[in-house]
Amino acid sequence: RPPRSTLFPYTTLFRSKQMIENPLSDETLIKTRQDYIEALKEGPLYLVREALNNIYDLKRITARIANFNANPKDFIQLKNSLLQVPKVKEALLSYQKTKLTEFAKKLDSHQQLLELLTSALKDDAPITIKEGGIFKEGYHEKRDQLANLKNKGQQWVLDFEAKEREKTNIKNLRVGFNKVFGYYIEITKANIPLVKEEFGYLRKQTLVGSERYINSELKAREAEILNAKESLLELEYQLFLELREKVSFYQESLQILADKLSFIDVMQSLARVALENNYVKPEIRTNREIHIREGRHPIIEIFNP
Repeated sequence: RPPRSTLFPYTTLFRSKQMIENPLSDETLIKTRQDYIEALKEGPLYLVREALNNIYDLKRITARIANFNANPKDFIQLKNSLLQVPKVKEALLSYQKTKLTEFAKKLDSHQQLLELLTSALKDDAPITIKEGGIFKEGYHEKRDQLANLKNKGQQWVLDFEAKEREKTNIKNLRVGFNKVFGYYIEITKANIPLVKEEFGYLRKQTLVGSERYINSELKAREAEILNAKESLLELEYQLFLELREKVSFYQESLQILADKLSFIDVMQSLARVALENNYVKPEIRTNREIHIREGRHPIIEIFNP
């Protein structure tokens, strides 16, 4: 991979924070920025703004990727941002015969990375990486098998609950689960007299308003259901670590993309301000003289229009 400084000329142009903190003194670079602003003023600026508005903070996301602490939500935001890059390119390419067309051609859409994230992640994936629910069906065969076992187990619990309600004639009987006691059959105090010995219920826990029981059928299924659930959680965790490793290979090119998008965002903002306030481009001279004609003060104008 070539050094970052050779991937795109004038990389210092693309750090928007530095534009404010460290104003340029190089005439060539100043004129380059002026050319971008002038070009943006003359075309469909709203298309550029619209595409950029749907891009998340790629600098922050890339920093989290570099530190290996990105979470599923970061990757979903990255995916949604990458989906906007072709729209930014299309908008900039409409500025024919300007610097913007060359700029657009050098925007890397990261198509392979986008395809990876799209195929891997659910749109509603959680922030945490140890609770599951991260990956789409079809991404990994073993993960799909475990998910299927888990789902069948959950359906079995619902069917078991319905069967026990019918058998006991206790309409508010419910089957629940917690990490300490596992699965249980919960019956309110008022219905305890309806629990018969032939049901095979063994008391598991006493609460203020109810009793919790277990029977042999539920106990036998509990291990199978929990094993599938725990195995799925562990596999999804490992798969996410692998995904994070794969995405980390793109961190440098993503940083470059973030810098470029940041730069064009600043340029389009300045172009919009210039259009709204009828500002003109100053000419740079090297004879150390300043000539101002019909000068205006942008701050004073706000309070004294």
